[in-house]
Amino acid sequence: MPDRLADRRGEAHLWLVLEEALASATHAGDEHGVWDARRSFRTVADALMVVGAVEPSRAEAIVAELDDALAVRGLTVAHSFGGRAFPAWDPDRQPVRRRGDGWLEAEIEHHLDLVADIQPGANPMLGMRVLEVLGPAVRALQAAGALPHGPARLADVAATFHAAGFFVDAPLGEADRGWLGFLRSRPAPLTGATEPAASVDLEVAVGTMAGRPVVVRKVAWSESVLELDVDAPELPDTSLSTVGWRCSVFDDAGRLHLGQVGIRRGEGGPVVFRLRPGLMAGVSSMSVRITRGSERIEEQLWL
Repeated sequence: MPDRLADRRGEAHLWLVLEEALASATHAGDEHGVWDARRSFRTVADALMVVGAVEPSRAEAIVAELDDALAVRGLTVAHSFGGRAFPAWDPDRQPVRRRGDGWLEAEIEHHLDLVADIQPGANPMLGMRVLEVLGPAVRALQAAGALPHGPARLADVAATFHAAGFFVDAPLGEADRGWLGFLRSRPAPLTGATEPAASVDLEVAVGTMAGRPVVVRKVAWSESVLELDVDAPELPDTSLSTVGWRCSVFDDAGRLHLGQVGIRRGEGGPVVFRLRPGLMAGVSSMSVRITRGSERIEEQLWL
């Protein structure tokens, strides 16, 4: 029997996580607990779709099943019940399977940027909370065979938070130098008033996504912000989630630069990434990593 007919580990795991989410929401019994259970479940479904472990229409239907179950139990409003028809499984619609390493790295970087402003004394359990958020999706991708080294990478996250002074009760791997430097430096938050002071126009193709080129057009910076304009193809999303473009940079001064998803400038315009911190004087090159879903491309740029 061909592999594509036999390998339905992703969907099987998603059904198991649905039972866990339903039990968690029922046990919590309040609006926040229900919301957290739904959010975590959707994150797992999204991760499995990103790596091609579940066909999107079936993943969306399973997410709807959780919403229906929550409505039947009175944990959400009655009109949340949709009673939708469940799509038949069609092996010819199964997506291409991919590794999830790039997805995981981008998710870790996303969360590090979210929490970098918080000092250990203000929230010593922050590292554990990040691990709790990432853990279910990592477990799902590992169960689907898409992320064999996921637990080891989470152990590196735990070690990094531990080295940064946060309480961590989890297996410790090796602290990542870039992540740790970013957390310890606590770079200033970016605001609408944070603007670059210098720039250089480039025309560097860093790779392809879905067979289409991704080109860095411009790099601009100050001490507070690093901004990249990138020509990136407009690719379809699923009805369950929007897959954003993400970017991180590691410069030749040894500093990691992180930010949130890129924003497209106008219809058909470049995707603009705003990262922190900015560049120090003397930086002449950087490793640029651009991620969308499970695909990550990396290239060295010279300023």
